[in-house]
Amino acid sequence: MHGNKLESSISTYGRLVLLFFFLSFLGACALSGYDDEEEVYFNPFKGYYKAGITQDELNKYPIYILTKDPPKVMKGCDDKHDALAMHENGFVMIGYSSFNGTRGSVSDAANQAKNVHAEVAIYCSKHTETMSRMRAVSSPDIKFSTSSGQTFGSGTITNSYGDSFNYSGRSSAGGGTTTFGTKTTYVQDRVSRYDFSATYWVKTLPPIFGAFAVSLKPEERRLYQTNKGAKVHITIIGSPAFNADIFRGDIIKKIGNSEVVDGSSYGNAVKENSGRNVKILILRDKELITKDVYIEKLVVGSNIIQ
Repeated sequence: MHGNKLESSISTYGRLVLLFFFLSFLGACALSGYDDEEEVYFNPFKGYYKAGITQDELNKYPIYILTKDPPKVMKGCDDKHDALAMHENGFVMIGYSSFNGTRGSVSDAANQAKNVHAEVAIYCSKHTETMSRMRAVSSPDIKFSTSSGQTFGSGTITNSYGDSFNYSGRSSAGGGTTTFGTKTTYVQDRVSRYDFSATYWVKTLPPIFGAFAVSLKPEERRLYQTNKGAKVHITIIGSPAFNADIFRGDIIKKIGNSEVVDGSSYGNAVKENSGRNVKILILRDKELITKDVYIEKLVVGSNIIQ
């Protein structure tokens, strides 16, 4: 039962390692982000997240090392170089975020890394354009109005002695009202937009050998004048392969008595020779060389194939 799960998880690992060849397309696939007018804030690194390994898979298979420490955020925009460096240090990418917008902070990327249990996030922002736009600004609009009037009158007053007096006069009255409202004016400002991206990484258990190799492409078979072998794309630092000076670009032809025909037979050969000292036949610079390597014993829950 454990063997089937482990082999399935290794297949997942292999798929994710190959993803770094496609990371250069992140910018081309960027989605439109939010801009300043949105009233409700959301974390765009969460909203535009694409998982390569699901949270269920991270919890199900024992090859992934999940930490409770705060994630580390590193800045880097050289996708292939950054991915290669992470793989060489024993990390695997579990997903990425990609979008175009006006805001995308490092802290937002760190929060998403925490959400997906990543140990490391690699953050990138690239300026794409600065636009001029008319922006509506509302302000209070208070209006005062006043009114006034006059009353004129005249007449005769007779006192108790029979004397009569004529009079005339006027009176004045005034008032006012206040009206409260708003007014909208339009001002021109400039806003910058960026392509934002982040990749998220977790560490795996140490490999029993430490070289990830794949089948030769048709053009590589002609170049190296061989149809058989698996080409090393990643050597994990500190692994048996690393300590034996097996380099990226080497073509592995044989492990012990197991012939390597392609990527699939390479993985089987590594597994068949776990826990053994073996000679590994390598084609390097059109010359065959031999390396003596001890391939660690495969222990479920302690290490992984390759």
